[in-house]
Amino acid sequence: MKRYLAAIQLCFYPFLVSADESATTNKLLSTFVQSANSENPTQVAQQAVENYALSAANSEMTAYTAELQNERWKHLSLSLSQDRGELQLEGMSVYGIHEDQNLFLFNQTSLVNYDGRTTLNFGLGARNINDDETVIMGVNVFYDYEFESLHRRAGLGAEVITSVAQLRANYYKALSGERLHDGIFEEALDGYDVKLTYELPYFYSSNTYFELSRWYGDEGYKVSSREFGISAEVRPNLLVSLAVNQDDDESAQVAASLSYNYVFGSRPDRRVQRDGVFRFALEPVRHMLYKPVERENRIIKKSSQAAGSITFSTF
Repeated sequence: MKRYLAAIQLCFYPFLVSADESATTNKLLSTFVQSANSENPTQVAQQAVENYALSAANSEMTAYTAELQNERWKHLSLSLSQDRGELQLEGMSVYGIHEDQNLFLFNQTSLVNYDGRTTLNFGLGARNINDDETVIMGVNVFYDYEFESLHRRAGLGAEVITSVAQLRANYYKALSGERLHDGIFEEALDGYDVKLTYELPYFYSSNTYFELSRWYGDEGYKVSSREFGISAEVRPNLLVSLAVNQDDDESAQVAASLSYNYVFGSRPDRRVQRDGVFRFALEPVRHMLYKPVERENRIIKKSSQAAGSITFSTF
């Protein structure tokens, strides 16, 4: 009986593996012989086939994810962070539309959930890298939509990226009027932000930055903020930030935040820490062509308890 089962298993074996997969071949042959000589050969054989099928499925999924990452999807990530005491969950993708020696055209799509609000961001961008691959200049356009309140907004951005420093500017134009959401009147605000970032040679990555933002709406309403901060990737994908923020005439506030960003297809075990040496000469930055555009993906709103009575700004 055992020999008969072993013969049947060997007959079906060519359909399970290809002839050139020697490691898998030897492993399965060993399993088949073991099942034929066991007290319960049927159970052992079934378990072997299930294990192989699961392993093959995992291998195919890994290969497919790697193929997407290497070809069209240049960036796929899921991040969890904290801002103003609220958790924020964000999924992000950068999809390459066209790429040659100097030009990269892409789509960036993200979905962010913060304080019970879910916002979709859909954008198109173009980045040009010089022949030495040391300077990237880019422009982008975005459309933002908040599902719960039906707020809509358009955005236009520009960026200059080098290995030493980066300059980013974004303009936001509200497309929706006043909305009533959960008993509160809301108005999406127009605005802009400008951010200057200087790279530091510590940890897996780190930088210091200054950001200025201003938002304004109807009837002369406006609010602005200035933020100076430092961020450090202390472990692969784990980012710690410390910032000083000041809104208009309010006193400065110090805030610390922690975020984890999982990038699909990345190999954190291959990351190395920076060497702590400041460099002022420009270095190649082609890998930064595929980084997501940095902008405010949440829609900033003016809120009031009654129509015409302004009380506060919110995301």
